[in-house]
Amino acid sequence: MANHEPWISAALSWYLPGFGHFYIGERRTGAALLFVSTLVVVLAVWEMIDSKGNALFGWVLLLVFYLLSLLAAIHSFVAAKRSNIVEFEKTRTIYKDPYLALILSWLIPGIGHLYLKEIVKAVFFLALFVAFLLYQDQVPWYVSDCYAAIVSYHILTTARFRDRGTTKTGKTLLSFLLGFAILIHGGRDYVKSNYLGTAHGYGPSMSPTIQETDIMLWDKRVEKPMMRGSIVAFEDNQSHNHELLIKRIVAFEGEVVELKEGKAFVNGTKLSAFPFDRIEYWTDSTCLYPKPGESYMVPPNSLFVLGDNSARSLDSRNFGSISKEAVRGTIYRIIWPIDRIANL
Repeated sequence: MANHEPWISAALSWYLPGFGHFYIGERRTGAALLFVSTLVVVLAVWEMIDSKGNALFGWVLLLVFYLLSLLAAIHSFVAAKRSNIVEFEKTRTIYKDPYLALILSWLIPGIGHLYLKEIVKAVFFLALFVAFLLYQDQVPWYVSDCYAAIVSYHILTTARFRDRGTTKTGKTLLSFLLGFAILIHGGRDYVKSNYLGTAHGYGPSMSPTIQETDIMLWDKRVEKPMMRGSIVAFEDNQSHNHELLIKRIVAFEGEVVELKEGKAFVNGTKLSAFPFDRIEYWTDSTCLYPKPGESYMVPPNSLFVLGDNSARSLDSRNFGSISKEAVRGTIYRIIWPIDRIANL
């Protein structure tokens, strides 16, 4: 009967619930866990990103998935120990477990060496890890993953193994962890770059609709039709670093805008439907588009955008219409904090 490493089983089931059970030969349990966890993740993602979904329920499902991963890891660890012969388990516990050390260093580079009581190496690797954390905005994700892989591989050269086959098995486990990380992080970056991302509240200009602490979903498919009242993210071409601004569309090309009586008028008609019914727009001497008491026609291929917090917003009243080419997507849902979840 083949023996199995419990920590390998636990790691596999933590990252992909059910894979650890496949590793120890419990195929039915593994298939059931893999099916349920996949279903939970798919439902959670749909609830989070679809405008018809329930984002709060999506968070609950994500919590369920992490609990399922934890339980699957614990169960596969215990099942692996139970399936091993007594002699193997006795031998396995004589020395510090190299697979636990490898997994710890993959999660936090240096912790595995600390577990092996290699203090100097642990401090060195942990210091570099902290440096990566401090400059994570400037360091690509694959650099951090490769660093974790290098530190984990170093474990393979320093930990005391029980037989020659263990090193090969450790390399296989490390290859799985690195490949899984590349797949997840690479896929995430591709989706964030081309389809869907998150954005934070930018200042008070959209308050109370959007607060500075809000995290929002950002649909980056700019080819989608834009509607009056939609909130768009666009590049501020007047700033040196081309910062993104978030404002609400009020008028389209060829339409005539007036701001009077605290309301926006388009082609002579007051915008009174939601969300414009709860927004007050003001003009003063700093407003040039339109000037107080005048009207303004939106140029071709342009949008007239305003902030919901008119008194604290720099928008089309100040810098004129924005080009449609400057738009980088639509902000359509607040997903955090929990008590602020809402469609926009």
